[in-house]
Amino acid sequence: MHRLRALAMQQGWIYETIVSTYCGGEPHAAPIGVRAEGLDTLRMEIFDSSQTLTGILDTGLFTVGFPSDVTMFHAALFTPGLLVFEEARSVSAPVVVGCVATVELALREAIPAPPRVRISGEVVRAEVQVESPANLRLFNRAEGLLVESLILATRLQYLDEETVRRSLEENRRVIRKVAPGSIWETKMADLMGHIGGAVIAPPPQP
Repeated sequence: MHRLRALAMQQGWIYETIVSTYCGGEPHAAPIGVRAEGLDTLRMEIFDSSQTLTGILDTGLFTVGFPSDVTMFHAALFTPGLLVFEEARSVSAPVVVGCVATVELALREAIPAPPRVRISGEVVRAEVQVESPANLRLFNRAEGLLVESLILATRLQYLDEETVRRSLEENRRVIRKVAPGSIWETKMADLMGHIGGAVIAPPPQP
């Protein structure tokens, strides 16, 4: 059964989600980007010192929630007490209430890649909580980065040009990473062509 089909996730794209698991017997949730591999696997990279990783490795079970709005990411980071949890249907893991879709997973693989660990989860169950597919919006950073880049480009002549170009190049790098082959990547390349001139390469990544 292709459990992820209803979510219509683009292969290779990174979607922003809330990953939940039990840590010391208590529900724990954190914003984490995930990508689909086929229709039965989700992959993500988690910092090796995080509570989320500890919970996943300890229990071998976790859920991925696709939030209905960005305030849920804020709550997961700064006011976790505002999140409401319920028990997942098919695995022993918490689910954040209010998501437009939830995926329940069992740990398949954990590969160290310091300072992160690459997690692969096998989809046990996927459920969409909205009635209409038109209401199923999955968050991807590329759209917002394109909007920010378009606005930033209008200020190129008024701000420090080198700083602006570095910011635009970094936005293009992230768009390529999180939404390869997307219309946002195409439009970002078009933007870079329109502003003309040599693109200043960003500093090397640490």
